Amino acid sequence: MDYDLNRLGEREFEHLTQALAIKVLGPGVEAFGDGADGGREATFEGRVDFPDPDPDGLWEGYGVIQAKFRYRPTDPGSNTTWLKGHLKDEFEKWLDPSSGRGRRPDYFLAVSNVVLSPYPGSGGIDSVNALIEEYAPRLGLKGYRVWHYDQLCRLLDGSPEVAQRYYGLITPGDVLARLHDYIRGIDDGVQDALSSHVAKELLAEQWVRLGQAGDNDDQRLRLDRVAVDLPARLDREGPEVQSAAYVIARGNQVLRPSLRAQDDTDSSDATSPSDRLVLLGGPGQGKTTLAQLICQIYRVALLADFPERSLPPEVRSLCGEFTCGFLGSAGLELPVARRWPFHIRLDQYADRFVADSNMTILRYIARKVSQRAPATVTEQQLLGWLSQWPWLLVLDGLDEVADQQLREELLRHIKDFQVDAARCDADLLTIATTRPQGYGDEFDPDQYEYLSLCPLEEDQAVKYAERLAGARHASDPDKQEQVLGRIRKAAKEQRTSRLMRSPLQISIMSLLLERRPTAPQHRYDLFRGYYETLFAREVAKATGSAILLEHHKTHVDALQEAVGLVLHVRSEQRGDAEAALSDKELRQLATRILRQEEYEADQADILSGKLVSLATQRLVLLTPIPAGGIGFEIRSLQEFMAARALVSASDIEVIANLVTLVPSAHWRNTWLLAAGRIFSERAHLRGDVLSQMRSADVSDALSRAITPAAHLAVDLLGEQIAETSPRYQTLLVQHAVELLRKTPGRHLVPLADVLAVVMAQNPTASEVVEAEITDALASAGTATLSVLIVCATWATSTGTLAGKAKSWLRQGVANLRTAGQERQQAVAGLPVNFRLSAFREYEPQEQSSEPVALTAVLDPLLSEKDLDQRERQLTRKAVEVLAEAGIWRQETGSGRVIKVDHRHLPDLSLLDAPFEDQQVMKTLIGVVDALGLEHWPIASLLRRVLGLWLERRPVGQRISMPIISDHG
Repeated sequence: MDYDLNRLGEREFEHLTQALAIKVLGPGVEAFGDGADGGREATFEGRVDFPDPDPDGLWEGYGVIQAKFRYRPTDPGSNTTWLKGHLKDEFEKWLDPSSGRGRRPDYFLAVSNVVLSPYPGSGGIDSVNALIEEYAPRLGLKGYRVWHYDQLCRLLDGSPEVAQRYYGLITPGDVLARLHDYIRGIDDGVQDALSSHVAKELLAEQWVRLGQAGDNDDQRLRLDRVAVDLPARLDREGPEVQSAAYVIARGNQVLRPSLRAQDDTDSSDATSPSDRLVLLGGPGQGKTTLAQLICQIYRVALLADFPERSLPPEVRSLCGEFTCGFLGSAGLELPVARRWPFHIRLDQYADRFVADSNMTILRYIARKVSQRAPATVTEQQLLGWLSQWPWLLVLDGLDEVADQQLREELLRHIKDFQVDAARCDADLLTIATTRPQGYGDEFDPDQYEYLSLCPLEEDQAVKYAERLAGARHASDPDKQEQVLGRIRKAAKEQRTSRLMRSPLQISIMSLLLERRPTAPQHRYDLFRGYYETLFAREVAKATGSAILLEHHKTHVDALQEAVGLVLHVRSEQRGDAEAALSDKELRQLATRILRQEEYEADQADILSGKLVSLATQRLVLLTPIPAGGIGFEIRSLQEFMAARALVSASDIEVIANLVTLVPSAHWRNTWLLAAGRIFSERAHLRGDVLSQMRSADVSDALSRAITPAAHLAVDLLGEQIAETSPRYQTLLVQHAVELLRKTPGRHLVPLADVLAVVMAQNPTASEVVEAEITDALASAGTATLSVLIVCATWATSTGTLAGKAKSWLRQGVANLRTAGQERQQAVAGLPVNFRLSAFREYEPQEQSSEPVALTAVLDPLLSEKDLDQRERQLTRKAVEVLAEAGIWRQETGSGRVIKVDHRHLPDLSLLDAPFEDQQVMKTLIGVVDALGLEHWPIASLLRRVLGLWLERRPVGQRISMPIISDHG
């Protein structure tokens, strides 16, 4: 059998060489990992089982194995010249004493992917052998061999267990049509199921989701014609990369646990690549579309060389256009490792295992494949496929599983699948996606590499808009230029450019600027403009439906708003992560809206059907959901409609409901959009909303400790909703800076970023911040530590604020260092727990480190509390759960310093029982407050856990609106 070795790349070819050498020569071969190897991929010492048979006997001595990989090999003559040149360079280094190459081998094995001609005397094989013969006496070689392409193919035929590890890279392009030739246990039925699933998914997933909303009369937008690769920050604070390119490069490596473990063992200088990635991104930032795009790229790679007669014309056409169009424009190439992709929407999967507790991930995938295949695929068959062929698994939307207990169960299912995959040595690349809001590092940062999607820069935003305009107006270059002219202008203006930082925002902005010359300046206005544009376009068609739509605009608005609110409430609940309304429920909702307008029952019943038809068939914001029912395909549109519904109530209800929703991460984006509507359309409520939301900071002991409304104030400042209202902007700043009086935490970095922007706009707000900093520095306590983190964030920038920040930083550190041992230890803990560059000069030198038991820190404080037996048991349980977090005590030149690992947080669902007991909660908060200043990192950790637990509590059903009580 022939293999395509040219797709391996240098790294994987070296790994293949090592694996074959161990198989053929025996276990005495020692392989080297990535990094400098002194001209060796592997060596052996002593007797090996090679070559056999050979008249001179087996090799015994010191041997070196070298891999020589040529990218894009050409004709045999050129290959021969290339290989001889590389071998000659290696031999000369051994002969040069100054090269540092080290010990010369007794035996030499050269391995290359190039084809050498076999002609006696004049062929490539004899020519390469002649070169080695020439150098052999000078090097002292006792024996040598060359494994060229044809030899490697025969060795792989005889070593199927080695070949199997690399099947995704070395099998010919039409592998899906010939699976039974390569994969054990794959019959024709399974082969047909897997190949047809790839083709059907390619067709089904070819459209951009927003392109479908309201576009029932226009050509839908193809993903490959508008998509762009998105920039992301590696590991949150690392270098910027292009997301899809990074994923493909990672996927081009063999990720089997056995090989990765070998890498870690063989190399002290390099770590093996992670086989798990997390895409972090905010609302509308493109996480799901990027995951959809990556899966499409892998589907095209699998089908690219499929026999044309076996693919329908639309699949062949799509593959061709994807390869020649999108990949070229994005600067990408098809993956060389043709992973089988599977995209799981976690809200859909979570709902399935609520209904069926035995629904493992593998069973779920088998069901999904079987639903779209001519034959049923079993879990066992899929497990065999997983063990022999590389996979890409996308776990999309952890944030959409809001129920805390359900989320923990979901994570256990994911871990169970990963255990099964590891046991069969699967070559599995996993990508998970989530919003950062309310995220507690559930995907272990020690096991997952993080890609945080970056806001698009001006040139990136314009590039995406150019692709959108080209796709939407392919036959109208004048329209393209008109829209792009408006886009470029908006991208250069500060107030509009901030609404062009994500693919969703640019998609909406492009649609708006087709019909209006200027861009909106706030996020709520962006979504409102989108909805009104769709509505106006439908009304302009002058059909019977258009007349009805215009006449009943108020009712259609109310219906979509009510659906958004009902679905967002439902999606908090267990079993409804992918919330939807049945046709009957949607009709009932429309009827209720009409009855509130005092339509007669019969009239309301008839008209409700028409309203539902207008909402689902004309505006097309509400669409069928895969699991059944009607809902919003794009979550941000659901949140927008829910926000409108909240603000459509009476003044008293608006304020009461928004206060109820303050702590919730699930409702945060909806809250921000609702605030945007208030500042845009109900200005008389601005002061009341901002003042009343403060009540959420004092509603109970936990709220007083966490101050969720102060965190919300930071997000509201980031939205810039009050930038034209300095009075309200200053009120928000006064609220937000209260966080400086709390225990230091991760929230201080985004606070610093927001305050820097506002201080440049608003002199009064700047005075408020500077006064708070002055007071904090004078306190030489917890507030000083928090201010130092903010100042360290500012100090890395330029300008007046950066200069002040550096001065405040020096002053604060000096104050603490001269205020006693406890404060010296506290300030020494800042650079240990916050890796900010401005802290580097203050970082203490670590001398030793030991783990700290949380119980040892908290027990002395708990023993003083007056608790009954039940309360003490619950408190003990809470402390035991919290103790799962990693805490260390470091001995440094500045004394003992506490370091906390925020990456390994406990299972929050286990804290429900103790945290729901008010006395236990008060006790724990009292203990946190009583911790000494040197223990501030522990207080920070506990405060974060308390905050995450509060953020994830379901609150939607406490909303006071009739729609919720009847349909939530």
